[in-house]
Amino acid sequence: MSIKSWRYGLAAAVLVAFGLLSLASGSVPWVQGQPDCTVTVQPGQSIQQAIDEAKEGAVICLAAGTWGENIKIRKSVTLRGAGREQTKIKSKQESQFVMEIKSDAEIKVRIEGLNVTGSALWGLEIRGLTQVVITNSQFLYNGVTSIRLWDRARLTVVGSHLSFSAIAIIIGASSRAIITNSQISSSWFAGIIISDSAQATITSSQISGNGLSLFTVKGGSGILINDSAQVTITDSQISGNGGDGTGAGGSTQMEIRGSTIEGNGARADCSKKENPYVCNGITLGAESQVKIIDSMIRNNADWGVAAALNQCGYGASNFTGKVVFEDMMLNQIAGNNTSGNQNGMGNPGNHYWNRADIPDGQVCLP
Repeated sequence: MSIKSWRYGLAAAVLVAFGLLSLASGSVPWVQGQPDCTVTVQPGQSIQQAIDEAKEGAVICLAAGTWGENIKIRKSVTLRGAGREQTKIKSKQESQFVMEIKSDAEIKVRIEGLNVTGSALWGLEIRGLTQVVITNSQFLYNGVTSIRLWDRARLTVVGSHLSFSAIAIIIGASSRAIITNSQISSSWFAGIIISDSAQATITSSQISGNGLSLFTVKGGSGILINDSAQVTITDSQISGNGGDGTGAGGSTQMEIRGSTIEGNGARADCSKKENPYVCNGITLGAESQVKIIDSMIRNNADWGVAAALNQCGYGASNFTGKVVFEDMMLNQIAGNNTSGNQNGMGNPGNHYWNRADIPDGQVCLP
C-alpha cells in the first residue's frame, strides 16, 4: 500500500470510527450588522430556555460567565457572548455535542464572542439547510472535532480560533465553508478535512501545529482534501504541521494563491532516514489537481511539492492529476528537504525546478 493510500485510509478510519463520514451540503451565508439584544441571559439561567422562548431572529445575549449545557438551535437566532475569553459554554454531557444547529427549512444563526468547549465528541454540529456565521469565538478542547459541517449547510468563520481536538473542522458532502482571519492549530490528527463534493475558501488564516500528537501514528496534515472537494487557499499560512502541509487525493481541485507553506513535516519521525513516510509541503495523489500562484513553499521536511510516485519515494505510483505553477519564481520553492532524505534524488519531472543548479528535494512530479 502506498503512503498516500495509507494516509487517506487512516483518515477514513478515524472518521468512520466516530460516525463522521455520513457528511452531506450548500452556498455562501449572509452577513449583517449588530442588532440590539432581545434578551440577556445571566449565569445560572438557561440558554436553551431562552432559545426555545425566543421569536425568530431574536438576539440572545449572554453575560460573562460559564454555562454547563448542551444546546439545540432550530430557528434563526443570534447567540452573542461578552467575548470569547469571558463567555463559556461547556458541555454538560461530554458524550454529546455542545451545540447542534439543525433544520430542514432554511434558518440563519449567528454565534458571536463565545468559547465552546468540553465535548468528548464535537463542539458544534451544523446540519440541514442552516446558514451559520461564527465571529470572534473559540472552540477549544472538544474531543473529535470542533466543528462538523454537513448536509447542505453553509458556514462562515471569521476571526476565530479552533484548537485541541482530533480535527478542528470537518467539511463534507455538499456543504460550503468560508474561513477568514482565523487560526486552526494544535489538532492531533488534522486541522481541516474536506471531503465529498464540499467546497471551502480559506483566506488570511493560519493552519499550524496540527498532527503533532504522539497518538498520531504518522504526523497529520494541516489540510486534508479528498473525493471531489474543491478548495481555494489565499493569503494564508500553513506551517509547522506534523506531516504534510496539505494533502490531496481523489479528484479534488485546489488553488493556492499568495500563501506560505513552510516547516511542515515537523514531527521527529519525518526526519528519520528509515521513516517510511514522506512529509511534504504539498502532497498530491490519484487524480487531484492543484494550481499554485505566487506562493512560498519552503523548509518542509521532504519535498516542497510532490506527487505520490515511486520516483518521489513512495512505495507505489498513484498520481494521474495535474500541477500548474503560475507567477512563480525559482526561489519561491526553496530550502525544502530539511530532513536530507531526498539527497541524491534531484527534482524529477517536467517543471522549472528540474535543473542541475537547484538543490535536491524541492519538487517531484511526473
